[in-house]
Amino acid sequence: MRTWAFSAYTCLPVPRRLPKPRRTFVVTEEVLKAAGVSFVTLREWVRRGIIPEPIESPRGRGNMAKYPRSAVPRADLARRLRDDRWTLDKIAEYLKSLTWED
Repeated sequence: MRTWAFSAYTCLPVPRRLPKPRRTFVVTEEVLKAAGVSFVTLREWVRRGIIPEPIESPRGRGNMAKYPRSAVPRADLARRLRDDRWTLDKIAEYLKSLTWED
C-alpha cells in the first residue's frame, strides 16, 4: 500500500517515504549507558545471565555487539538492584524469574 503526498511545486502526487521499522536490537553503547557500568562489568553480567547474550552477527563483537532490546531495561534494573546492595547471584536469580519482551 502506497501513501501519497502532493508536491508543492508540481501538484503531482509523490510517493511519501514510509518510516523505517524499529530496530530489533540495541548496541553495546546503549546497554552500557543504561547500566552505567564498564565494558568488563557488562561482560561479567552477560556471563552470569543478568544480561542476555549478544545476537549473532558478522560484526557483532565488542562495541558493535547487538543485544536484544530487553537488555536495556534489564541493565537499568540490575544497576538499581546493585545500588541497593543485592548480590550478582541474587540479581541473576531475580531477573530469570521475570518475563522480558524483546
